[in-house]
Amino acid sequence: MSEEQWPPPEARARAALWEAERRLTAGEYAAAGAALEDAVAHGDPGTAAVARGLRQLAAAGYRHEDGDPVRAQRHLARARERLAPFLPAFDEVELDALLDLVAAAVGS
Repeated sequence: MSEEQWPPPEARARAALWEAERRLTAGEYAAAGAALEDAVAHGDPGTAAVARGLRQLAAAGYRHEDGDPVRAQRHLARARERLAPFLPAFDEVELDALLDLVAAAVGS
């Protein structure tokens, strides 16, 4: 395996999900969204779908912090839709807990 392929793409995607979970838990929404790039780009279809849902969740938190409650609620609703097939957890990421955490922060 070449250096370019190490760590393997699926391992990078999994690590990106875990990093995003950590960032979302800390309320670091922009950093969480950025951390998910590897998961979207290198993950299998399920991992990429969860990453897109988590990106919506990060956007909800970010929009709330930015003072845009309408868009925050819209992003939160979309995150719920995208993550619903994978609840309560995916690859050791507690999706239901993250949804609850961001919903509480957004005020939903």
